[in-house]
Amino acid sequence: MLHIRPARPDEIPIIAEVERQVWSRAAAPMEELARRQAILPEAFLVAEESGVILGMVNAIRWSERRQGDIAQVHADPRGVHAYHDPWGEVLYIVSVGVLPRYRGRGIGRRLIEREMEIARRMGVEKVQLIGHARSQPLYERIGFKAVRELRDFMPEHGEMFSDAVLMEYTLP
Repeated sequence: MLHIRPARPDEIPIIAEVERQVWSRAAAPMEELARRQAILPEAFLVAEESGVILGMVNAIRWSERRQGDIAQVHADPRGVHAYHDPWGEVLYIVSVGVLPRYRGRGIGRRLIEREMEIARRMGVEKVQLIGHARSQPLYERIGFKAVRELRDFMPEHGEMFSDAVLMEYTLP
């Protein structure tokens, strides 16, 4: 049975491997993942089945009002975690991924829906994430709306993010 739960710090190496398999050369380094887990552990989740981590999701709180556009932070060498604002009005899903052999089972959807529950409990106004051609239909089915195309998002990764789109779900 699939279980979604907060990740433990000792699982960061396993999560880093999931991130690498999902995002290839765009994967966050283990140190960045550890920092994200430390600053907002309740929003750093894994999907586990029979003791095996099949997927993960992690997020930071963000303030558009104070900090501007979230799309800019991925280029900062300090890492996305450096932009966490504990009072931010947005829960920004930094990374979500499911190991390739477990895709198509609704695991990604469940991870995102759990983050949305966490966002409601936090009292934030909205949830944001970056979509692309493959993921955008799933995000739209969950209720996210495309806000705008991100033409120069992570250009160091070539065509990998050439179709990136900022997506948003406004919480009721």
